[in-house]
Amino acid sequence: MKAKLIRDADGPNPEFDRKQKVSPTNQPHVVIPKGTIIEGEKAYRLCQGPNPVAEPEDEECKAAMVDYHQRRRAVHQQRAAERIAEKAESTKAETTRKGK
Repeated sequence: MKAKLIRDADGPNPEFDRKQKVSPTNQPHVVIPKGTIIEGEKAYRLCQGPNPVAEPEDEECKAAMVDYHQRRRAVHQQRAAERIAEKAESTKAETTRKGK
């Protein structure tokens, strides 16, 4: 799965040596330039959220994003249905109390 960075991003420095002190030449993070292709089973996660740092680069990543959006939509619909049911039940309870 591949995702392409749409802006510069902060990422792990593969040359970082944990045994040495952090210094200008030994930083735990580096800037990964815009346009870099990130490959891995969780690359689609970079494309998520309201302000993603990447866009899907291959069909596998696009399919993962479609699946993510479908699952997210289903969760939101379920929560909305639960809120509507709770509100209807509380309104019914208030009506019953007022009628007594």
